[in-house]
Amino acid sequence: MNATLSHFRLTASACVLGITAAVLSAVPSVAEEPQVKVVFVGDSMSDGVGAAVQRHIAKESCLSKRIQVTRHAEIGTGLARADRFKWPEKIGSMVPETGADLVVASFGLNDRTGVVDPAASVRVSFGEPDWQARYSDQVTAFLKGAAAAPAGTLWLGIPSLRDKVAHEDGIAKNALYRSVIEGYGEKAAFVEPWRASTDKEETFQSYWTDPSGAKVQIRASDGIHFTGPGYDQIAQYLSPKIVSHLEAKLGAARLKCEG
Repeated sequence: MNATLSHFRLTASACVLGITAAVLSAVPSVAEEPQVKVVFVGDSMSDGVGAAVQRHIAKESCLSKRIQVTRHAEIGTGLARADRFKWPEKIGSMVPETGADLVVASFGLNDRTGVVDPAASVRVSFGEPDWQARYSDQVTAFLKGAAAAPAGTLWLGIPSLRDKVAHEDGIAKNALYRSVIEGYGEKAAFVEPWRASTDKEETFQSYWTDPSGAKVQIRASDGIHFTGPGYDQIAQYLSPKIVSHLEAKLGAARLKCEG
């Protein structure tokens, strides 16, 4: 009688385990969701845009399951500001540490300063003939470090600025970034900054008229940064470009939504 009871218990346990395994195998695993990691780096502009892209992606039921956006910007830093943060050196280790599939960068707001020539350990003052060449070297060094990310780098240009000198410097830096990136290869792409108007020459605008006709303040009082609604406009502009770049570099299957 005891042997029969033991056999019954073992058989029942095996059935329960079999049913449990079948149920578990039928439940979709969270780990199976392809999680693509997008890491924002750079200065305060990158931080603001990154936060807006996080909000934008979170509202998309499909993309929010497939794209993880994190922000690793350092306020007040730049490629010419090795005294604050050595981006060309740090990005190489930051990519594997964060597991970045794509690096989104924005620099330049704090780079109207001297840059060190690493070959000669000499500081080249801003405005000197060699400054652009040395700064270009910093851009290239950054791109090489970020190339460890499977989808490389998307580089967002500097937007229009209220101060005339700063605005013109931003235009010049965008031209430099575009040139270096185009010559670097397929692992990097330059993204033109979002513009509040379709005018050929972008001018600084504190307010923007949205599609409904409402007037919205999009720029902060400092004439540099954006308000929340302003950053949201950049996110709507930039997010599809991020998705397209990821699809091109990683394959559309990584971001495909079912149904």
